[in-house]
Amino acid sequence: MKNCIVILSFLSVCQFAFGTLTVDGIYQGKNLYIQNPMTEEGGYCIDSVYINEIKYDQDLVAGAFEIDFKSLNFKVSDSIHMVIYHQDGCKPKILNTNLCMPITVSPVAKFEAKNDTLWLETKNFNYSALFLEVYRYNKWVVLDTIIKSQNLNRSYPFISISHSGNNQFRIKYTGAMGVPLVSRDIYYESSLPKVNFEVDGHAQFVTFSSPTNYEVYTVMGNLVTSGYGSSIDLSVFSKEECDNNDQLFYLNLDNRNEKLKVHHHH
Repeated sequence: MKNCIVILSFLSVCQFAFGTLTVDGIYQGKNLYIQNPMTEEGGYCIDSVYINEIKYDQDLVAGAFEIDFKSLNFKVSDSIHMVIYHQDGCKPKILNTNLCMPITVSPVAKFEAKNDTLWLETKNFNYSALFLEVYRYNKWVVLDTIIKSQNLNRSYPFISISHSGNNQFRIKYTGAMGVPLVSRDIYYESSLPKVNFEVDGHAQFVTFSSPTNYEVYTVMGNLVTSGYGSSIDLSVFSKEECDNNDQLFYLNLDNRNEKLKVHHHH
């Protein structure tokens, strides 16, 4: 079985006058060899390297260098996210891409927060689908499914996709060999107020202080209802779910989990 670094993707970060080469994958015990060409000005192309968001502190002033992941305390099967920042007008090159076949090119060309909007641009999109996800209720929730397309530009106003407080977004897709892959997370701090709730005296409705996404589960983990709105009609609960005078449910709303105790009148 061939050892490999699974993904290569190329992005442009024009506002900083740098390009980036991003390498994501699972460490399989092999080192990575990188060619570092000269710029027109006579310096070396690569400015800095970050591995799992930690700056790589070895000397980069060379025409080629090796990254020894073992010396950085990586173990086989550890995830690697490496970003190589380089000057515009030149491109570093991964020299041992033959360690992994096939090579998967990331379909995410741009994924960023700007002007209270989440922006997504894709390229080389030959995957069955991409999934825009938000971390909500202590799990990743799919907000949008993007089917196969050559190129795509899509925007999502944060007011329509965010909850109160901190929001965390990502793109998920399936890469080479069926490996699930994700983009870098995007964070957004929302000014929306916390959503509160109350159950009316006749246990007919749950009312929210403002419209919100919600889910209701039984104590056994079965989904009873979900949606978006200002209230929940409790009449959707089946008799089996209401066979006791006091019934306990779990309510997901806004970005938190609550217990929902419903008193039924027979």
